[in-house]
Amino acid sequence: DFYLYLAAAIVTVRQLIQRARTLYRWDTRPTTRRLK
Repeated sequence: DFYLYLAAAIVTVRQLIQRARTLYRWDTRPTTRRLK
């Protein structure tokens, strides 16, 4: 059961991050996905 809850939490967090990324994107955002 723990793994089912963990998978559901991961899916929920990923959806929230993607929704926040589309909603709160700023205009002068760097287009590359490199991490420095």
